[in-house]
Amino acid sequence: MKKIIGILFVVTCLTATVQAQRVQWGAKAGWNLSNPSFSDDDAQAYKTGKKVGYYIGPTVDISLPLGGLGVDASVLFSQRNVRGGEWSTKIKTLKQTGIEIPINLKYNFDVNEYVDIFVFSGPNLYLDFASDNKKKTYMHVFEKKSPQLGLNIGAGVKVIDHVLFSFNSVLPFSKTAEYSNYSYKTRTWQVGLGYLF
Repeated sequence: MKKIIGILFVVTCLTATVQAQRVQWGAKAGWNLSNPSFSDDDAQAYKTGKKVGYYIGPTVDISLPLGGLGVDASVLFSQRNVRGGEWSTKIKTLKQTGIEIPINLKYNFDVNEYVDIFVFSGPNLYLDFASDNKKKTYMHVFEKKSPQLGLNIGAGVKVIDHVLFSFNSVLPFSKTAEYSNYSYKTRTWQVGLGYLF
């Protein structure tokens, strides 16, 4: 699956570069709502939970000469948080702080001259700043992993050709962290606001 994501990443970049019809640069920001999914049913029963994080950074929106097709890509400073479980007495919030790089293939539907609706999907790469750090919890060591690969699936609205509202889910393919004999992945829901110049 990681190889497939890598191939999609490269193909999307090459397609956008060669066939770009219109390029808009801008910035976006939003909220991350993250939830852990453990590799073991016993660990899944721990009282972990969702927490809110955020992201912010530059973005580019590329229109392709193929109907409503386009590509968007961003480089985001992103924080993802989940609530620590019963096993964690020293870590109340499991934080990830790093660089997030989503690249999406999108399709735009023209509603009228002021509003477009779009759907998108593509690879998501997350580089955790603290991936080599190990933290001691009650009895075991908690170790973060990087890079983390995922898949974006979402939709949004573009207003007056400049303002973006989007909602998407990041489906994880790789581990977020390991703890004792367990590991977990982080599924993240994102709500964003952007502006294109």
